Amino acid sequence: MSRDLSLVKDVLLTAALKGGKILKEHFQSEKVEAKTKSGHADLVTNADFKTQEAVIQILSRGLPGVQIIGEEKENEEASGEVIYVDPLDGTLNFFHGQRQFAVSIGYWMDRTPVAGVVFNPVDDDLFFAVSGQGAFRNGRPIRGSPNRLLSQSVLATGWPYDKKELPRVLKSLERLLPVTQEVRVWGTAALAMCYLAGGTLEGYWEWGLYPWDIAAGVVIAREAGCRITSIDGGPFDLKQGAILATNGHVHEEMVRYLREE
Repeated sequence: MSRDLSLVKDVLLTAALKGGKILKEHFQSEKVEAKTKSGHADLVTNADFKTQEAVIQILSRGLPGVQIIGEEKENEEASGEVIYVDPLDGTLNFFHGQRQFAVSIGYWMDRTPVAGVVFNPVDDDLFFAVSGQGAFRNGRPIRGSPNRLLSQSVLATGWPYDKKELPRVLKSLERLLPVTQEVRVWGTAALAMCYLAGGTLEGYWEWGLYPWDIAAGVVIAREAGCRITSIDGGPFDLKQGAILATNGHVHEEMVRYLREE
């Protein structure tokens, strides 16, 4: 099925703004209730479910027949035309009153990234991109950082929910921290990818991800001129659960430091 990409963009934007409105209403509110999922750091709140319900309703109405896969929805095998929805990326931040969280919606066709929207409603920060049309932050075009030196780069990564994976993450930090300016942990893959696209980060890597964590961010970063591969520098696979994304200039150097021996 071929969709009008201007329609796709409008529907994704409408859904993200509606979802963000619900999150903002619940942020730092007594309305929020949470429970754990896979571990004590992996939370889901009633705001996640309310947001996802509203987002899916808009997507289903505006783009009938599309397959929707999301964090708080029973997952199927993705094929053809797919929208990946994370109604609240950064749930732990949200629950603790920290501002780094977002609605993330990525539209893919035949395993190819086509359109993405990431919206942080607290800061009213809206990122979006459509394949071949560039990436935007609050309506203004964005590009990845022009910095070519890893020694002058700020990177980002994330902590795994599965604590058995901690040694691998700590080993990567042990290698990269001494040769960069700093490494940040935002607690939201979607916003980390958008900050990379906007030029405030030079690189981002993480293991243990789900497709809905980064489906939108991949579109936005690529359209901003960023490079995306597997962590060892091979082809990127959304289902692999790991990503290395950079401004392109520090990519090969990061691969060398991250390569597991």
